[in-house]
Amino acid sequence: MKTLLYVFGPNQKASVMMGMDRFLQSGREFVKITKMLDFTATDLFFPFYLLGLNVTLIKLLSYYGVFSILEKSYCAFSWRKLIGARYFNKGYAAIVGKLNSSFDTPRDKEGHGMHTLSTAGGNMIAKASVFSFGKGTAKVGSPRARVAAYKVCWTPVLGNQCYDADILGGFDVAIHDGVNVLSVSLGGEPTAFFNDSVVIGSFHAIKHGIVVVSSAGNLGPADSTVSNVAPWQITVVASTMDREFSSIVVLRNNMRFKGQSLPAKVLPGKKFFPLISVADAKTLCQAGAIDPKKATVKILVCLRGKNVRVDKGQQAALAGAVGMILANNILTGNEIIVDAHLLPASHIQYTDGLAVLAYIYSTKQPMACITPAMTRIGKKPAPFMAAFSSKGPNTITPEILKPDITAPGVSVIATYTEAARPTNEAFDKRGVKNSTPYQALRLSGTVKYVGSPGTYRAQVRKPIGISVYVKLKMLKFKKVGEEKTFKVTLTVNKARAVKEYVFGQLIWSDLVHYVRSPIVVKAA
Repeated sequence: MKTLLYVFGPNQKASVMMGMDRFLQSGREFVKITKMLDFTATDLFFPFYLLGLNVTLIKLLSYYGVFSILEKSYCAFSWRKLIGARYFNKGYAAIVGKLNSSFDTPRDKEGHGMHTLSTAGGNMIAKASVFSFGKGTAKVGSPRARVAAYKVCWTPVLGNQCYDADILGGFDVAIHDGVNVLSVSLGGEPTAFFNDSVVIGSFHAIKHGIVVVSSAGNLGPADSTVSNVAPWQITVVASTMDREFSSIVVLRNNMRFKGQSLPAKVLPGKKFFPLISVADAKTLCQAGAIDPKKATVKILVCLRGKNVRVDKGQQAALAGAVGMILANNILTGNEIIVDAHLLPASHIQYTDGLAVLAYIYSTKQPMACITPAMTRIGKKPAPFMAAFSSKGPNTITPEILKPDITAPGVSVIATYTEAARPTNEAFDKRGVKNSTPYQALRLSGTVKYVGSPGTYRAQVRKPIGISVYVKLKMLKFKKVGEEKTFKVTLTVNKARAVKEYVFGQLIWSDLVHYVRSPIVVKAA
C-alpha cells in the first residue's frame, strides 16, 4: 500500500497538503517508481515531458515499450521522461467501422490523458498558471518517474468510448512492456467482476506485481456509484485543496458572497449592474431560451442543471448579459467548480444562491457587481470531498469497503492538450498554450567517446524559424570513455516562426563517423 499517495496533485498546493513537498525538495519520493502508465492519451512534445531531454540515446534495460506514432523516424530515440506511447482501437473499429488515419495515434485530442499523466509523473514546471491564475511551480506526484501512455478511449459511439477489447489490449501490452504502476483513469457503472474489463486487466497486472490505481468515478453525489471496486485495485476519489480562485458577488445592500471562477473577462471597476434571476428570464439558461430584452446589460443568476456550467455563461452572453452568477442547486450544495467562463462570472454555493434570490425579490431595482478573480491560499475547510466523486457502498461486493482513499483532485493545474479548447465546448474559440517558461530553451548534453581518439565538430540543421546556438562546437577526445559536455540554445525567430512542430538535427562528426541527435520543437 506504499503507492497510495502519488496519484493526484501536480501543483504546489496539492503536494504540500499531502506532505510530499519535503520529499520533493530533498530529491526523495514516497515510492521509487521507474515506469508508470496512463490509459488515456498524451501529446509527445510538451514541457511536462520534455524538460528531461537528453541528446544521448537512453538504454532502458527493463522497459520494452515503443512509440507507436506516425513520426516513426523518431521511434529509435527515447526521452528521459516519456518513454513510450501506444494506441489500441481495433475494438472501437469493430463497432464503428473502418477508421481513417487520424485514429492511428496515441496523441491526446481531448485533454484528459495529458492532464492525468502529467499529474502523476510529469516534470516539475516553474511559473505554471492557468490564464495567469495560480502561478507557481507545478509539482507532480512522482517527478522522477518514467511514464508511458496507452490510449484505449475514443470519440463516444452508442454511449461508449472505451471498448473491452482495447482496454484489455492496453493492459496486456503494458504488462509485457514492464511497467511498475498502472494509473487507470477510466471506468463506468459498477458491474460484476467477470464482465468488467478494467477489473480483469487489473487482476492480471497484480499477478505480475504491478500496482493498479483506479479512479472511483464521477457519478456523485448519489450513493453506491463507486466503480473499480475489486480488492486488487486501489480506488481513489477526489477532494479539494486549500487554494481557491475567489470572485466576490457584491449586492447593493452590501451583502457579499464568495464564489470562484476563471473568467476570460472582468467587469469594469466596482460598477454595479441590474440583477435578474432565471425565474425572470424564464429559463435555466439553456440555448435559445433567454429573453434578450430582459437580460441585456444585466447580471443573470443561473441555476445549475440540464446544460453544462460554461454553456450557461455562453447563453447568457449571447442574450446580452454582462455577467453571470452561477448558483448551485440543492443536489450540488457547497461544491464549487472553477470553470474558464467566457464572460465575468462567479460560482456560489446553494445557500448563498438562495440569499441572492431573496435579495432580488426584496427590492424593485436589485443591483450587483462581480469582483475580478484572485488566487487565494488557506481556504477552510479543506480538504473536503468533491460532490462529483462517486460514493460507496460497494454494490458488487458489499463486504469490501470502497473507495480506498481520497487525494487532491479538484482545480488541479496540469498539462492540457493544445488540440482542445479550455472548456471542451464547440463555442469556445480560445486556445490552450503549453510552453516552457523561457523564451530560449537551453539544453545540456553529455557525450561519451567509445572509439579511437579524435576531434568532432558540430553541424546543425536548423528547424524552420528556430535559431540554434551550440556552445563548444568542437570536442576533442584523447581516450576511450572520456566524457565532454556541451550546451545548445534554441531561440524562436518570431519573423519566421511556425506554429506546428519543426524538425532539425545536431550532428557531431570527424568526417568519418556521424553522431546525430534530433531536434523537435514548437514555437510557443
